[in-house]
Amino acid sequence: MSGSESVPGFLPVVDPFMIMKETDPSVIDAQIAAGVEAQGERGAFGFLNNFEANLPGGMYRSWAEPQMDSTPKDPTESLEAEYFSERIKHSTWRQFFEDIDQATVQSGVDPVELARLIELSKVKDYHGEAQRELATFALPIYRQLRIMGYAHYDLVH
Repeated sequence: MSGSESVPGFLPVVDPFMIMKETDPSVIDAQIAAGVEAQGERGAFGFLNNFEANLPGGMYRSWAEPQMDSTPKDPTESLEAEYFSERIKHSTWRQFFEDIDQATVQSGVDPVELARLIELSKVKDYHGEAQRELATFALPIYRQLRIMGYAHYDLVH
């Protein structure tokens, strides 16, 4: 059962942020603001969940290395396939990471600062604070990827 199906006697269970697929920048900006606010003090860190793991130097990069030519989100193997964008369904890990690298450049994020925050987020003593700072710093990359056609779910799960 997917998250949007209902169980008799229960309302459908859908996280409204999981189904965000819009590519209009003004809509995306409003969704980001609402998503960050909904997370309370967790802010961008809570909203972006595991997004930073996809960034250059993130843990998904090394994890995906042996399977760079396979799809990161196979709709035939997931109950959440309805949340996937068409873009991710037809991409390989390699293409996905190339798009992230391109979005990093297009968003104007300083790659040196990004690398510093990613490394700092891996250090136990700074882990939580650095992850929150990294998430806020990475929001423009996330935004650019959404404009490029990626859904929220593609980027955070």
